[in-house]
This record gives sequence, C-alpha cells and structure tokens, in this order.
Amino acid sequence: MEHLMMKSGKRFSRFIVLALILFEVASLALVMGILFGILSKTMTWEFYNRLQGQQAEMNTILKERLNELETNLRDISLNNTVRVSLMLGVKSQLLDVLERQYPASDGVFYFVREEEGGHFFPELPQVLLPLNSHLQNLSQKEQMQTIQFGNFAGLILTISSKPIKRQEDKLGTAFVLHDLSMDKRFWDRVRGTAQGRLLIRNEAYLIDLHSGEASRIPEKSGELTFSGDEFPGVNLNARESLIPLRDFQGLYFAASSAPLKEKKNSLILTLAVLCAAVFFLTLLVSFLIGRKMSEPLENIADQALEIARKPSNLFLREEEIRYLEFRKLAQAFNRVLFGLLEAQEELKKRAKMEIDATEERYRLTVETAPDSITINRMRDGCYLQVNEAFCRLSLYSREEALGKTPLDLDLFADPSDWHLLTKALSEKGELNGMELQYRRKDGALMDGLLSARPIRFDGQECLVVVVADISSGKKAEKEKAALESRLRQAQKMEALGTLAGGVAHDLNNILSGIVSYPELLLLDLEKGSPLRMPIMTIKDAGIRASKIVQDLLTLARRGVSIAEVVNLNNTISEYLQSPEYEKLRILYSSIRLEAELEENLDNIVGSPVHLSKCVMNLVSNAAEAVGEGGTISIRTENRYVEAGIMGNTDVQGAAYAVLIVSDNGIGIPPQDLPRIFEPFYTKKVMGRSGTGLGLAVVWGTVNDHKGYVDVQSSEGKGSTFTLYFPSTKEKAAIERSPRSIEEYSGKGESILVVDDVEGQRLIATGILSKLGYSVAAVSSGEEAVEYMKKNAADLLILDMIMEPGIDGLETYRRIIEFCPGQRAVIASGFSETDCVKEAQGLGAGQYIRKPYTMEKIGIAVRTELGKPFPRNRQASAAKGVAS
Repeated sequence: MEHLMMKSGKRFSRFIVLALILFEVASLALVMGILFGILSKTMTWEFYNRLQGQQAEMNTILKERLNELETNLRDISLNNTVRVSLMLGVKSQLLDVLERQYPASDGVFYFVREEEGGHFFPELPQVLLPLNSHLQNLSQKEQMQTIQFGNFAGLILTISSKPIKRQEDKLGTAFVLHDLSMDKRFWDRVRGTAQGRLLIRNEAYLIDLHSGEASRIPEKSGELTFSGDEFPGVNLNARESLIPLRDFQGLYFAASSAPLKEKKNSLILTLAVLCAAVFFLTLLVSFLIGRKMSEPLENIADQALEIARKPSNLFLREEEIRYLEFRKLAQAFNRVLFGLLEAQEELKKRAKMEIDATEERYRLTVETAPDSITINRMRDGCYLQVNEAFCRLSLYSREEALGKTPLDLDLFADPSDWHLLTKALSEKGELNGMELQYRRKDGALMDGLLSARPIRFDGQECLVVVVADISSGKKAEKEKAALESRLRQAQKMEALGTLAGGVAHDLNNILSGIVSYPELLLLDLEKGSPLRMPIMTIKDAGIRASKIVQDLLTLARRGVSIAEVVNLNNTISEYLQSPEYEKLRILYSSIRLEAELEENLDNIVGSPVHLSKCVMNLVSNAAEAVGEGGTISIRTENRYVEAGIMGNTDVQGAAYAVLIVSDNGIGIPPQDLPRIFEPFYTKKVMGRSGTGLGLAVVWGTVNDHKGYVDVQSSEGKGSTFTLYFPSTKEKAAIERSPRSIEEYSGKGESILVVDDVEGQRLIATGILSKLGYSVAAVSSGEEAVEYMKKNAADLLILDMIMEPGIDGLETYRRIIEFCPGQRAVIASGFSETDCVKEAQGLGAGQYIRKPYTMEKIGIAVRTELGKPFPRNRQASAAKGVAS
C-alpha cells in the first residue's frame, strides 16, 4: 500500500524543478519583455528621428524650388522689355524674351496675360485651357498670389501670379505653373538626400506627387493609418511611415518602415536565443537543486514509513539525515510526534472518563426516573433492560423480569391489551399516552400511562417503553367526582333547607297557640275537670308537631345553637331510657340492640337535643331495616383521623368522638345511597313509618357540629353509619332540676311585647299576665320605639323577624339610643342567628324559641329582670313616667 502511494504520488524534486522552471520562464518572459520594449522603443525613436531629418530635407528642397519659381516670376514682372512690349503691343518681342530667358521645362511653364486684350503669351496649351477662369481671377489681384498644389482638372499644380505695372498702370499679369510630378530637377535632388515619397492628400486618397499613383486612406486599418483630418506626429503601418511636411499643409513624406522591422526581428531573434540558453541552464540547476533537496526528504519519509510499520521505533534517526536544515526538521518532527503521543494518551484517558461518565449519567437518569422505563425486544416483547421504577411499581426484581415478556409476568390486567399495543405500534410507529391497567406481583391493580418508541439496542429492533403510574391521579379524579357530588348534594340540601326553614317559621307561629293556650287553660281548670285530658292531648299533639318543626329547622341549619359541652355516652344512655326507645322496643320486640360505649369518651360541644335526635333517627332507621330478629349495634370511641379520610379532602386531621350505628338488615341499594340524606326521600310508606326527614336531620346536625358522616352499606348484609364529632377537653355542665312556678313568677314588673303576629302577642301577654307581670303589646318595631319614648318598661320581649317595617335588631338599636341599657329578651321561630347575636352584643339578654312554654318564657324573663338596672336607665325611666 505504501509502495503504491509512493509510486502514484508526486515527487518533491520534480515539484521543485517544475517550480524553478516556471519561475524562470516567468522571470525571463518579464525581463525579455521589458528589454524588448525598451530596445524596440529606442529603435522606433531612432527611426523617427531619421524620418524627421528626411522630412526636413524634403521640406527645404521643396521650399527652395518654389522660392526659385517665385523669384523668376518677380523678375518677369519687373523686366522692362516685357513691360515695353505690353505697352507697345509688340507680341514677338515678348515671346522672344519668355522663350529665351524663361523657357518651359521640368514641369515649369511661364506666361503673361495682357491687361487690355486678355491674351496669353505664349498661348496656353490645350491641357491648360480649363484653367482659364482661375487665371482670370488671379489676374485681377493687385498683389502676388500663389496657389500651392491645387487640384486643377485632375492636375496637381502650383500657380503663382504677379501683376506687371508701370507706375500705377497695370499692364498685365505674369504667371508661372509648376507641375511637381514633371520637375526632374527636383526629384533628382530629392533622390540624393531623402529616400521616400512625397504624398498629397486629396479627400479620401493619398496621391504620389512623383508617380501620380493614388491610394485610398483606410478608415481603421490597412496599408496606411491616419488619425483625424491631419497627421499628428508619426503614423506607422506595416510597410511605410508617414510624417507631414512642416511648411506645406496637406503634403506628407512617406518612408519605408522595412529597416525598422528588420532591426526588431533581429532583436527578437537575439533575445530568443538568449532566453533558450538561460532556460536550459536553469533547467540543469533546478534538477541539481531538486535532487539535493529530495534526498534528505526521502530519507525522512522512509523513516516515517518505518515508524508507521513498526510502532516500537517511534522517532526519526537524526544522525542519518544530511544537511543541518533537514536535521532540524527531523528534530521538530520528533518533538511534535512526542507531543502527539502524549496528547493521544491524554485523549484516551479523557475519552474513557467521558464514556464512563456518560454511562453513569444514563444509568442514573434511567434508574432514578420516577416512571418505569424498559427496553423490550420487538419480535417477542422480552425485557432486555428494566429500571428501578419498574421493579418498584411491578414488585418484580430485575432477575425475575429480564428475559420474560409482559404476558409471562401477567402484567396486563387484560391480556388483550398487549395485542392492542402491538397493533397500534405497527400502524402508527409509536405510542403516546395509552392508558392501561397493570397487575402487580401481589395482584394489586395499577393504572398506567404508556408511551413507546422503536429503537435499535444491541443490534436488535427494540422498543423503549415508558409507563407512568397514574393511580393517584385516577384516585384524585374519583375523589374530585365524589367531592363534586357531595357539593351538589350540599347545595340541594341547602335549597331544600331554606324552603323547610320558611315553612317551619310559619308553623311555629301556628303551633304557638296549640302549645301555649292548653298550658294556660290547665292552670285555670280544677284537677278533677273532665276537660283536662282532652286539653293535655291537644298540648302533647302540639309538642309533637313542634318537634317536627324542629326537624325542619335542623334541616334548614337554623335549629342548632352549639353552646353546651356534651358527652355522647350520656346522650345514648338518655335515649335508651326515653319513651321513644321504649315505644320502638314494643314495636320491634325481637330486635337485639348491643351498646359498646368507650369508657373515657371525649366530650364534644353541641346541642343535646339534636344529638339525641340523631341517635333516635339512626336507631329507628336501623330497626326498620333489620326487621324481626335483627341486631343493631351502637358504639362510641375516640379516634384520631388523618386529613382526607374517606376521600374527603375537607376533613381536617384532628381528634374526634365517633358514634357508630350499624345493623345487619337489608342494606341500601347503590343507586339509592347518594340520595339518602335528601329531605323527604324515603322508601318507606309516608305517614306510617316516617316523614322522610330522619337522615336529613342527621346530616344537618352533623354538619352544624362541624363533623362528618361516613356510610358503608351492602345489600343483604346491612349498613353502618359513622358520625365524626370534633372532641374537646372541656367538662360537661351539671344539669339543673326542674323549677317551680313560684321561682319565675313576676312581681308586677312592666313588660312590653313586640310581635307582628297578633296570636303571638296574645299568647305572650296571657302567659306573662298569669305570671304576675304588667304587660303591654305593640305590633311593630316603629310602634315600640314610639311607645318607649313616652313610657318606661322594665323588659322588652322582641320578635326578631317582623314584616313589614323594621326587625327586632333595628328596633332595639333605636331604643337604646335614648334608653341606654334597656333590658330585653329575644324571641323567634328560628334558631339563634347572627342578628340575635348582634342584638345580644348591644345589650339584649336571653334568646327563647317559639312556641312559648310558661316555664321557658318565665325563666328567661325572671333571669333578665334579675340583672342590675343601669343608673342612667333609671333616670330615663323616671323622666318618661313623669312626662
């Protein structure tokens, strides 16, 4: 291979020889060109100077010849014989003088024209007759006239005229005609001094004045070259060189340029011989230089090839190389080679480090990725590589997975998903975001989002598969859907509760008479009266109806005033001893009830009445569900609940007192479970076993206590209701024993009843009058304000909701502006609202709920009247009484 490269490559010595030859050729061409230019220019200037000299000789000869003719013409005009002959008209004598002294020869013709007759002496030859008109014009001139080299009827002539006078009288005119082509004397003299032709320009032609030969002037190139109308300087062509005569416009001297060409050709030949000699000498020197330079270079090249063949011999042998310069080159080569070897070793180390680092980064990236990343062989799906996330999600180790397929590991919950996956890959070439369900090693299911791309791995067609665990996302979606469902349920309950609250308010006003009047009647009847039993029945019916109204208020979330510390164990125990439970036991005698109450159950803050109602409703529903021979379980326990229990993100992590009521009855169908807390939703027979408000009251009560409800039910197996109430470390208050009527009777104190319903005013007035109070009543807040401005009252009983006009809160606010510290009791058919609390903040006292009972209203009035009366209020009251 190296031999072929050496054989096919170009030799450096040849390159040097060729370079020197090319340089020498270029140098010789440049030098010879410059030398030829200088010598050629010198020859041209010498030729031009000689041509100028010949032109000057020609100009002088011609000028002398013409001057000679003009001199002869003057002699004729001054010749006395000629003048006398003209005066006397003696023609013979005139002709004799002209023929003898001025004969016609060498192209020169002298003659005289007489003035009077106009005759020419001698007569003009036939060839000159066309000149008659020109001669007559010249004869009219008073001075000597000359026309040089004019073209007269095809003849190139010089004509001169001189008037012949005697004093002032003109006798005639002397003429001389000169035809230069026939002037032998002139041309003989020219041949002796100037070697060339005399030419005259006639329009587009040059005419030889000696031979008469005419040549056309070429426009661009040809035998003669001109520039413009005149000939500035010297004009050269292939054969002749022209130069204008200095004193004769239109005349040119032409000389042959052959001598100049011969000299230039001789110069070219001489320079060519010199170039050839120098070229061959340079060729020889170049060959010797190339050989001397190529020998050490070939030695260096041979050693370099030897190094390439035998890497053990890594450096050039400098001692074998001739000439100091090439030895330095070998030393530099060795140093570069040494540096390259060091750099090569360093690059190898760096490359290995980079490869190791890249592999480590790749391994860390894949291994620490949160998603499962695997490489599967395309043709059979076998795992060739899996990462740590795959092992964590699938619970299979690397050893268990490698070499197996997903079907071997039973990873797909639905085995047909693998075929769907391969089909989608074959159609699209890749997969993005395919949702699949996987089965872990322990059998648990996991939702995954799969993406796949084809790659080549270890020379095989493979797939890189990435699976993201979206189980938590799916769970969150389900929890979100459940939360939205609960929100819709809460909104529905709120709407129904608002409706129920409005109905309950009106029913409370109606029930007030049914509950309160029987109590007043019983006070007036004797103990043995036959009317006592019917009146007691009416009162009990009213109380039962008021309890239903209370359920409606609870549903409307207007019936719970959370103010007492309660223990659920006490609430359950009281219910199990209540008449309601006894009635339930009689109705369902075969049902077995089990109570398992935690001994140290934490207290809660809430309403004992509503909590008892919850227990009663849950037990009643359970009894109806289990039927004959069933079992109901009531349990309580302390439980710390983590945030987000039951998928409810609103549940706060805290300690709860938990009430659990379960049964083994028929259970609740799944389609009915979301609606069991809706008011009036029931599968029971309305009017016989319930009103449809039981579970709705439970839901409202638990929510008002800031708790949570969890329901688990399975058809045919039973249901479990778990109620979570936030616990407290406060102690429960000691219960008081019932009071006698004397304890809350009045002593004539003045009371103003303010209520927009007449029946309520009559009931309150009747009860308070029976208790010994002085009672007045008004039907609106505005009337109450006007009454208090004119009268004094020890206590106000204010209805909070009055229509139309101002409500109880605004009424009390206006009264205390002029009666500061006025005592008042708040009454309403609703539960304790924000308006009630605001009025109490202004100074109002207790709150009582309609319908009134004598004990309830009596205790509230007595308690409020027992408070100290402000001094400023006493002064205001005295002032009002005085007025």
